Amino acid sequence: ASYAFRSGRVTSVEIPDSVETIGFAAFYGCSSLESMSLPFIGGSRTENTYMLHVFGGSYTVEGSNITFSNTDVFPSSLHSIEYRGDADIPDFAFTYCQGLQEVIYGASVTRIGSYAFAQTGLTSFSLGEGVTSIGNFAFSYLMSLEGAVTVPGRIEEMGTGILAYNPYITSVTLEEGITEIGVGFMLGYSETDRTTGDTTYIASALEEINIPASVTSIGANAFTYAGYTYNASSETEEMSGVTVNFAAGSRLANIGDLAFARSGIQRIALPASVAEVGVQAFYGCDFLETVNFGTAEEGSALENIGGMAFGYCEGLVSLNIYKEVTSSADVPAIAPYTSGSRSYNFLYGSNIPEIRVYGSELYKRQYYWSEYADSIYQIE
Repeated sequence: ASYAFRSGRVTSVEIPDSVETIGFAAFYGCSSLESMSLPFIGGSRTENTYMLHVFGGSYTVEGSNITFSNTDVFPSSLHSIEYRGDADIPDFAFTYCQGLQEVIYGASVTRIGSYAFAQTGLTSFSLGEGVTSIGNFAFSYLMSLEGAVTVPGRIEEMGTGILAYNPYITSVTLEEGITEIGVGFMLGYSETDRTTGDTTYIASALEEINIPASVTSIGANAFTYAGYTYNASSETEEMSGVTVNFAAGSRLANIGDLAFARSGIQRIALPASVAEVGVQAFYGCDFLETVNFGTAEEGSALENIGGMAFGYCEGLVSLNIYKEVTSSADVPAIAPYTSGSRSYNFLYGSNIPEIRVYGSELYKRQYYWSEYADSIYQIE
C-alpha cells in the first residue's frame, strides 16, 4: 500500500520473491534505511520500474522531454541495493538515487537501460558479467565516481554518452572487442545558465584514454572537453595534459565531429588505418603540438579531413601525413566547415604548422591545401 512504512525506523529491508507490487511512497521518510534486497526495481516487475517510486518520486516522458518529481526523497543513508531479479535493468531505474553507492545484480542482466544509474552516488564503474548493452547516459552525472574506469570488451551496444558528465574520472580503458565508441561517450561535465544559455562551468579530470585495436569508429563529441576546466564566475580556464594510446594493429577508420574538441591532448599518433577525420574533431586543442597520420613503415589511409578539424590549435607545430601520394587523386580531400556564407579550412585559427607529406607538390596544387603551400614540405 502507499505510504505503508512511512517514516519507519527500519535500517534494512528484504522483499520476498512472492511480493508482486510495492505501493507508491511505501518507504517514504525512512531516513535510517541503509540497505535493501529486492526481487524487482521500483513498484513491480512491469510497471513503475523506477526505484524512487517506492520513496515518493516519479518521472514523465513527453517526446524528448523528461520531467522528474520529488528527486530528493531517496534516503541519504541508503547506500546499497541488491536486485535479485532476472530481467534487465530498465531505463531510469535508479536515476536520482543520489546516496546510492552500489547495486548488486546477477549474470542474467544483459542490458543497463538509459539513465539507469544517472545522478546516483556510485563510487565505481562495475558491470555484471552478463551485461553486453548499455543505454544512453546510463552512467552519467556521477559525482562520486573517481579514478580509472574500464569498459569490458564484451559490450556490443553502446548508447549515447554512457559515461558523460563525470568530472572526476582520470583514466578510461576500453578493452579489446569493443568496435565503436559511442557519440558523447565521455563528454565533459558542464553547467549552463538557464536564462542566457551560456556555459558557466566545465570540468574534466581525464588524463589518459586507452583505445583497443578492435575500435573502428569514435563518435561525435566522444571526448570533448577531456582535461579541460572552465569557471565563468572566477574567470579561470585550465587545461591538463591528456594522453591517447592506440593499441598496436588498430583498425580505427573514422573519428567523428568534435570527438576530441577542447581537450588537453599534447600530441597524437593516429593509426595508419584512419581514413576520415570529422569537422572540428580536434578544435580548440590548445596544447596540441604534434599530429601524425600513420607511420613511415605503415603509411596512412587518410582520405578526408573535415573543416576546422584542427581549428584554433594555437600550439600546433608539426603535422605529418605518411600517405603514399603519386597523383592528385591520392591527396586527402578537405571538406571546409561552413557557417552562413563563410567557409573555414581545416587549420583555421591555428598556428600553421610544418606539414610534411609525400608528394608535396601535388598537395600544394590541390584546392584548400594550396592555402598552406608555404608550410608544406616533402618527407625525406
